[in-house]
Amino acid sequence: IYGKVKTPLSGGMVGLVYVLDEKEKGNIISNISSFKEKLLRKLSAQVPVGYILYNNAISFSYDFGDNIISKTPDTKVEIKGKLSAILIKESTLSDSVINKLLPEISEKERSEIVPPNLSSLSFGFVNENQIIDKDIESFDFDLSGSLLVDWKPNTEELKGLLVGKNKMEIFNIFKKDPGIFSAGVKIIPFWSSKLPEDINKINIILK
Repeated sequence: IYGKVKTPLSGGMVGLVYVLDEKEKGNIISNISSFKEKLLRKLSAQVPVGYILYNNAISFSYDFGDNIISKTPDTKVEIKGKLSAILIKESTLSDSVINKLLPEISEKERSEIVPPNLSSLSFGFVNENQIIDKDIESFDFDLSGSLLVDWKPNTEELKGLLVGKNKMEIFNIFKKDPGIFSAGVKIIPFWSSKLPEDINKINIILK
């Protein structure tokens, strides 16, 4: 079999060349985690306001090639990395979590709840091999951890209900508001058994 090239040959090396051995490849792979952290920090800085990025809601891949050769024993190795992530809208997730924890609350009561700090929770895909790409439409995940829900009752509305009420009636009013865990009442002068008729003289202190 005979063949003849039409253009000059170029590239390649002549003489002694160096290639990566398995030990050197292992050293590179062992440092991949720091490379991943750099990409994650860069991504975290670009997360839009109102969205949450959980550390476990990402997928990471890298490549540094298998055919690295050099004329010298010291050379630079280029690593290409790809970091894909799921960003979750905080308000939507907050509503879902509250509805899950407190399914029977009314819309009025829901409006009195301060959105909790969801970034403190731990995120995990139900499918451990979940692939993250631009075509993903839905996925199942778990959130775990402790969550403090701050429920602030409407104090102005509550004061309106308390105006002129007898001291014995007050605690029944408090019990009807599920956002109130405990309450105490102090009436001045101490011998009075009723709250003031003037709403401006009633003060509510939340703790």
